[in-house]
Amino acid sequence: MISFPEAIRLVMETAPTLGIERVRLKDADGRFLARPIKARLDMPRFDQSAMDGFAVKLADVKGASPESPAELTLDGDVPAGSRRRPRLRNGHTVKVFTGSVLPLGTEAVVMREFSKSHGDRVLLERGASPEENVRRRGEEYARGDLILDRGARIDPAVIGLLATSGHEEVPVFARPSVTLLTIGDELVPLGRKLGPSKIYNSNQHALTAALKRVGVDRIRARTLPDDPAVMRREMTRGLRESDVLITAGGASVGDYDFLRRVAAECGIKEGFRAIAVKPGKPNFFGTWRPPREAAGRARTGGGSRSGARAGSRDAGTRLVFGLPGNSVSALVSFHQLVRPGLLKMMGLSELDEPKLSAELTDECHKKPGRMELVRGRLETAGGRLLVRPTKRQGSHMMGGLAAADCLIIFPRDKKQIMKGEHVEVKPLAW
Repeated sequence: MISFPEAIRLVMETAPTLGIERVRLKDADGRFLARPIKARLDMPRFDQSAMDGFAVKLADVKGASPESPAELTLDGDVPAGSRRRPRLRNGHTVKVFTGSVLPLGTEAVVMREFSKSHGDRVLLERGASPEENVRRRGEEYARGDLILDRGARIDPAVIGLLATSGHEEVPVFARPSVTLLTIGDELVPLGRKLGPSKIYNSNQHALTAALKRVGVDRIRARTLPDDPAVMRREMTRGLRESDVLITAGGASVGDYDFLRRVAAECGIKEGFRAIAVKPGKPNFFGTWRPPREAAGRARTGGGSRSGARAGSRDAGTRLVFGLPGNSVSALVSFHQLVRPGLLKMMGLSELDEPKLSAELTDECHKKPGRMELVRGRLETAGGRLLVRPTKRQGSHMMGGLAAADCLIIFPRDKKQIMKGEHVEVKPLAW
């Protein structure tokens, strides 16, 4: 067995970053930028007001107060979007609105809450400091400035920034295609009657949902019997047609666990086959590269799969994950190992997920030798961050994972964590 940190390190070092494609901004949420992005416009584009109010020169409102307001002549208004841009004269003011272009010569904007109007006369009941409520052209970014670097993850705020700068399309790293094989004679699809010793194939549904949450949109899912010949055929097809092959079940050492044997027959290079962690000890990871002939055909465009993107990614390294069959083990292993690898393929430059320190509400025990990922739920009390282990911690008990929003890190060599101790907590970020 290798340690859990070693397993993550190996996955992240091995996972290749995929090719580059351009997508429309409306489809870019959750993707990673493949190139640096520069501002196409000055931001803001023009001098503008940050408030509804009155554009003024500082000298005209110096010392103004409710008892001694400044009286100015109103020279009309400039609504947001108006092309009108008058020059502000001494002793005069122009009514402006949030986002309005400022009259030439504006030194500040006094909010309308401090004003009283009488026809073409305006009384302003307070003075202003230089540049108050004023947004100057290019104060955030000048045209040509770097606004986002390569590898930045696109979220709603980033989309807003890109849209403000006029980017309708952006270059992003491609998303991997995935073949998902759930293995076991006992598995039955939802909707069918369960026979003796049969169970519903929950892993296929849970893992498909987890893949979609990461952003994978091309998933080929199959359920296989415990038959080495069928496994070999479907794994070979998955390796040829997908960037990532994920199996669930058959990864342990039982009489009907054929994954390692079939993986070797398929030419998969083994990275590890067991991790010192609970849940998730029987985890397989490996890589596969297509034969040189197939790689040559992929580079020239011949023999590529239908709908595949052009380029070298069809000839690149495939990642292979063999997850445990127990439902909690499979899903936790996906979160901790597969998800980071997929994000790396989609452009994540460095795995730097938040880790919290929380006070344990209940005593925990285990045998030493394996790190344990205890399912937990975060709470607050009196300004303290607490974490409570959920009930039903068995590797087959989905209720405990469904109730959890984090994993409590129970160190490998510890036997006991006392109530009130501070523990490391990793949020479950699906």
